[in-house]
Amino acid sequence: MIRNLGFALGMSVLAASCEFVMMSDHLGQYDQRMVYVRTEIASHASGVTGAALAEVAAVEEGHLTRTLGHMDGMRGDVRQMMSCGSMDGSAMMAAMDDVERECRAHRSSMAAITDGAALRAEEGRHQQAMDGMMSRMQMHSQSMMSASGGMRCGH
Repeated sequence: MIRNLGFALGMSVLAASCEFVMMSDHLGQYDQRMVYVRTEIASHASGVTGAALAEVAAVEEGHLTRTLGHMDGMRGDVRQMMSCGSMDGSAMMAAMDDVERECRAHRSSMAAITDGAALRAEEGRHQQAMDGMMSRMQMHSQSMMSASGGMRCGH
């Protein structure tokens, strides 16, 4: 009896340590990171318009670093979802590559600007481009959330 009780306790500890994660958990993390990117874009726009031209390069570098940090986290989320076995993450990875290219191009454009009107125009263009990309990523994520159902990931 004691031997069976010890076995049962050991198995319950083992089972508790082998937590199953739902694919929707990964999608939820991915979506939360998208919220962070959208917040970064909005706060960056107001920060850049209030900055002196001499400060713009530093503001842009910080913005790029924070945005790419969130994108790295999103890439990790996609890799986790791909390890669940039933998702092709290539479309999501390509969308994140597009965001990264846009952010790097924006930083380069901002570095070349020498007047306030051009700075505001480029910032507006960047915000619109990012909003479109993030909206498409959100739609894809919502579609995946619907399709994932109760899919579990064993990692």
